[in-house]
This record gives sequence, C-alpha cells and structure tokens, in this order.
Amino acid sequence: MKNFKRCICLSLSCFVFFSSQSIFFKAYAESGSENVNAIANDFRLIVGNLLHRSGSNLNINKIMYLPPSELLQPQLNGINSTDILEAIAENFSEKRPTDLLSNTVSANNFLNKSIDEKINSSLFKLKKNPVTIILMDGMFTEFTKNHMFNEIFTNQYKNRSSFHKQWIKKINNKRANLKGRDDDLKHRHQQKQLKDLLWDKHKSILETEISEDGEYDPEEGYSAYVESTEIGYTNSPIEELVEISGLTVGDFITKKDTSNASITSNGIDDSDQEVARVIFMKSPMYSLESIEDYSLTSEAYIRRLSKVFSILDETPNNIYLLGYSRGSLVGLEMLRTAKKLSNKYQWTQNIKGYVSLSGVIYGTDYADEVLCEKNQSAEGCKQLTAIMDFAENLTYLGQYPNEGIVYGSVKFFQRLPTIAYNLRAVVLLLKDLLKATDFDNLKSFSLLNKKMENFENKYKYNYKYNHKGSDQKWFFPNPKRAIEDAMEIIELIREGFATLRATDFNWNAFFILNVGLEGLHLQNVYSEHDLIIKKLRIVCENIYRLVTQISTKKRLEWWSSSELPTKDIHYYSITATMFERDSSTANESNYYQSEGLDFLIQNYSYNLLARHYNFYLNDSKVVMHKSVFWKDLNSSLNPYYITNPLNATWLTVAGVDHWGIACGATVNRIEHKNKFPRLEMIKALAITFVQ
Repeated sequence: MKNFKRCICLSLSCFVFFSSQSIFFKAYAESGSENVNAIANDFRLIVGNLLHRSGSNLNINKIMYLPPSELLQPQLNGINSTDILEAIAENFSEKRPTDLLSNTVSANNFLNKSIDEKINSSLFKLKKNPVTIILMDGMFTEFTKNHMFNEIFTNQYKNRSSFHKQWIKKINNKRANLKGRDDDLKHRHQQKQLKDLLWDKHKSILETEISEDGEYDPEEGYSAYVESTEIGYTNSPIEELVEISGLTVGDFITKKDTSNASITSNGIDDSDQEVARVIFMKSPMYSLESIEDYSLTSEAYIRRLSKVFSILDETPNNIYLLGYSRGSLVGLEMLRTAKKLSNKYQWTQNIKGYVSLSGVIYGTDYADEVLCEKNQSAEGCKQLTAIMDFAENLTYLGQYPNEGIVYGSVKFFQRLPTIAYNLRAVVLLLKDLLKATDFDNLKSFSLLNKKMENFENKYKYNYKYNHKGSDQKWFFPNPKRAIEDAMEIIELIREGFATLRATDFNWNAFFILNVGLEGLHLQNVYSEHDLIIKKLRIVCENIYRLVTQISTKKRLEWWSSSELPTKDIHYYSITATMFERDSSTANESNYYQSEGLDFLIQNYSYNLLARHYNFYLNDSKVVMHKSVFWKDLNSSLNPYYITNPLNATWLTVAGVDHWGIACGATVNRIEHKNKFPRLEMIKALAITFVQ
C-alpha cells in the first residue's frame, strides 16, 4: 500500500516534469492493416540494417515490435466517440509487453538484399531532394541539459552538415550587413527578422505585420515585435531559438564490414552529400516556454521558422514535423493553423508529413487523475491543489499595507516580513511534496525532516492586524532569522537531490526546487523578490493550464473542433512501452539502464499505469492506445474526418521508456546513458518518408 501511494504521488510529476509504439488495427487504425504492417515491418528491418551498418550489437527484436493478433478488432460503426475510446482501451487492458514479443515477426533478415536496395534507392532520392525534419520537444525539457535527439546536434554532425554551415554563414552575413543600419523602417524590420519574442501572449499570428503574400508591409508597423519590460517578453536572437544540423550519405553507409558491395556501390558513397536536414525548435533554459499554452508555442514556431527560411533565402521542399510528447500537440496545432494560413505562410504548403513520437494525441490518464476527474482523494489531485493554493497566496513586496507601493521604495527592513512569509510557504510546500520521497543515501534526511517540522512549529501562521485600511500584514518575531532558517532547509534539500540514489522520487518537489533555486535565483530573494514571486506564479499557473490541456476531455474537444490538412500529407505515430522490471526482457536488454535514475523514476510511474489502470502497454507517461491516430474515433468526434480521413500509419512499437525514446539521459549520470538507437530511428524515418 505504501508503494502504491508513492506511485500515485508521481502522477502529477510524470506530466508536470516532462516531459509508443505502434500497433496496427484493422478497424481503428487510419490506414489499411496490410499496408500498415508492411510499412511497419520494413521500418524495423531498416532500423536493424542501419544498426548493423553502424557497428552496433543491439538486438532489433528487443527494440521494436509488431502487435499481437488478438488486439485486431472488427469495425465499430454507430458507437459514439466516448464508447469508441473505451472500446479501444478495453482491447489494450491487461495486455502485457511480452505479448508483443511472442507475436512479433523476427527481423533477423534485415541484411537481405531487398532492404539494402530500399535504403540505397531512398538515398538516391534524398540526394536529389533532402527532407527537412523539424523537431518539437516535450514539456519541461528546457530544465534538463539534454534535449531530444541531441546526438544529432553534436559537433560531429554539425561540422559535416552543409545546412548548418549555410545557416551560420547566412545569419552572420546578415548581421554584418545590418550593423548600425537601423535608420529607416526597412532596415529596422530586417533587424527584427534576426530576433524573436518569447512568451508573446498578447499577439496572435493573424496580427503580425506580414502581408497576405508573405512580404513585409511597412504601413502595418511593428505591433507584434514591440519590446516590453514585462516579465515573459524577451527579444532573443533567432539563433538561440533554433538549432540546425543534418545527416549526410556517409551517416547511412558506414559499416564495420565494408565487403558488402551493395551498400557502397552505385555511386551512393558520396559521403559528404546531405540527405536530411534537421531543425530543433529550442526553448531557452528557464524561459518556461516548454510549459506555455501549446497554441501560443505553435504560433511562435511558425513565426520563427518563417524567419529561418527567410534568412536562408530558401524554402525546403519536403518538410516533416516531428513532435515528441507535449511537442506532438504543438505540431498538430501548427498543422491546424497552417491549414488556415497556408497562403500567408507558403512554406507550410511544403509540409509532407507529421510524426507523433510518444505523443499525447488523445490525452493522458495522469492529467485526468490530477485534475480530480477520477478521484478527488488521489494524492496527485491533492498535490496540484496544494501547488495552486501556494501560488495564489504568494505576495509581492508592498502589496500590504499600502497598495501600489513602488518596489524600489521599500526599505530593507520593510521587505523582511513579506520575504519571510513567502519563503515559509515554499518550505511548507516542499515538506508536503517530499512526503513520498525516500533518500536512501541521504544520511541527513532525518535531520532535514526534523528541521522542517521545527520550522513549521516555530513560525506559526502569522499574525494579522489592521494597518491603514488593510487587514493583512505578516509578522514574525524575527523575520530575518525565519528567512535564514528557510534558506538553510532549501539548501539542504537541494544537496539531497544532488546526491540522490533513491528508490522513490518525488518530481513535484524536485521541479519546484529546481526552478526556484536554479532558474528563478531564489538565493537572490532580497534583491529580486518580486521578480521571483511573479515567475513562481507563472510556473504554477502554466502547470495547471498544461495539465488541463493534456487531459482526455480537452484533447477530445480539440479534435471535435479542429480540422487538420489531409491532402498530400502523411501522419505517422511511434509509440513505446516499458517492460515490468522483473521480466527477462528488461533484465537482458542492454538499452535498459535499470540502475539509472531515469529508469527507476519511470519504473514507478509505469507500474502506476499498469497496475492501477490496467494498461501494461505504456511508456511510463502515455498509455499506448491514446498515442495513435484512430479513424473511427476522429470521424465520430468531427464530421470533417468522415470525408477527409487522415492518411496515417502506426509506424512501430519501441521497447523503451518515455524519456529514452527521445533522449539518452534526462536525470541519469553519463554512465547510465540510455542506449536506445535514436539516431538510427530518425535515419529510418528519412528513408521511410521517400519510400
């Protein structure tokens, strides 16, 4: 029971912090099952072939799977959308990942001539017309050191990428040409094209100064790009908001055994030729953009990509969007917006495909629980309520007793009671959130717990008195000492997380602490108090909005009111599943780092979904059936999809956790880096796009 409660406690953090595989159904999947299974099986074989070429000894049969036949079901005509989703869920209920292993066709023939020829013929096509893959990351990933597919953005790949070199050359030349030239409207606009705003919450994409033909209209002014001193408005250089790299022919044909002539023959050994360009949409560290309203993020990405292509003086022909986790929603929203504004943003007409990577397409049960839609007594529900109460009660300097007092005029001694009040709230919130955390190797945990209890008893909840019309003022006998005691406790908690080797881990506490100390500079609370408090409120408000947006209810509402482009565009989904830790597959897999924190953390959340909801096919964050495009469900939600069904393929089922499918190490130390073949997967996607 104790472990079960710990699992429940992770429900908020699993989607609060961060931020799929494919199974194919005759009835539900968008595409016909025979074609889908052929594409999926080829994809597995291509990944296996590329792994062999790279010299890897990973076993493709333990990495990617096909679905068991008993999951295939007949058509469900005449059933409403809610019942269809429940019927799909019932098919998955209690199915085990081992069912995938027992029903998956062996991919040991990945070295046959047919697969070599498919790869080589695709490389010929890609040499003539490279694909451009745009990556959109998941929630909260700005708070980690590594982002999705970060392997592609190492110097090893950037230095070979002609796309990266072209980007650096173009943007440097434009900056040099515009240096000091802001004396007229045209040059000021060109300067603005080299920057973009973060957190632009008040301007819609329809209100920018770009005319319908995509050209700048000076009569419309600069309303969308006016700099502001308000929190949340930062005019950042465009190169800090995107990262650019690429894959060359050489990245596909390298092989430890070069004796196979079919791989290096027919002229495809032009190793420097770029065949796939990759653009990563960055959320700068602690910008909080990765937890912003995803519709605003999608607008920002469309705007930024327009600037990128303008700087490059080139619009790619074959563009594919790839959204991971929360990024899948951003990508879908981009497509919905692009459908309305394709004449205005003409590069969007070149979008040929979309990939959902462990995406929350139809919501997540975690969000439903934390929003108290399933059980108001659930720990996740209680903790989200506590976080929102905490945010609401945070107070600015001078808010009481005199409304509107100027921050700079508040003398030092006048600041102390309010600072002490807010830090007390931080400590008590962390105390509550840490209830589910065991610090196995933190000897001082008992001391920490005792300190927090003493702190709460010593600084009882505040005296109130009337002062100049206000009935609220916080008073501690020694507010300066209260501040010092609070900072000591917070620092002790931080040290505990820094050396953590936990059997259980509370991401709610970690996230609040990490954002507060590292991102919001809580140590500068004397000099930057109001700025820190405002950002803490924004963080908490964004968390609540984000949780709401990824709930099942809100996702189904989105599908009922949103029309995606369906002509000449292909939709793919890649889902994932973990295995139960005591299974032979998990123990034998050399890409499961079962001693790393990434695995330990996600193993608990996997068990929550598996044992509490009976969905054993999950990647620890997303249940599999909500991460795939369903034809019957879409058409029941929105009549538009009856005549305009998505051309969609459930591409593969990856045997890895939610973080590992996109990133090698989220919390892990480097020695526990996940070895799932992300590079080979994205290479296989490029091959599949032009099949």
